[in-house]
Amino acid sequence: QEHDRNNQGRSQGFPALIRPPRSLAAAKTIAPAGAEVHADTWRQFGVLALRELRLLLAKPRLLALSAGQSVIIAAALRLAFGGPPFRQDQALSLDFFLGMCCFWFGCNNSSKEIVKQRDILVAEYAVNLQLRAFVFAKVWLQCVVAILQVFVLLTTLKLFGVDWPTGHTLLGFLASAAAGVCLGLVISGWSE
Repeated sequence: QEHDRNNQGRSQGFPALIRPPRSLAAAKTIAPAGAEVHADTWRQFGVLALRELRLLLAKPRLLALSAGQSVIIAAALRLAFGGPPFRQDQALSLDFFLGMCCFWFGCNNSSKEIVKQRDILVAEYAVNLQLRAFVFAKVWLQCVVAILQVFVLLTTLKLFGVDWPTGHTLLGFLASAAAGVCLGLVISGWSE
């Protein structure tokens, strides 16, 4: 039965990485006759991204908690590694832990995004929501939040006397945050 439900969702346009909701078949059967009209993906992306941004800005405590998480992690790393100058092995270990923290920011933020909006997704999918627009909007906003957390982390470390990373290392940290966002969305898509 689980296999049939997954295959049914894939045949109705759900990508393989997003488990279709149980009520997807029922949602498609109640859709109006003209609901199969192809809507503009970028227009849907813009509407969804703006909605996601408004929802995020309506929760200032969540934003403060995200920034606070970055500051606490920076303080913990500063305590663990001490102050500069760092030995070569210390510098490499610090970069490794910073990369893991950046990955954590992205994965932690996005791992609950799809599962908490599954009912909304079903209803909007029934009236021609394109999943790629939905996923692109989620990825975009979660990447912005994770990148802001990375900059708060690095700025806090700078205040503690740790130099900013060089260009390629900084790019690696940002890519790590984006990879964490993508993995978090996959986890959220497969959650029940």
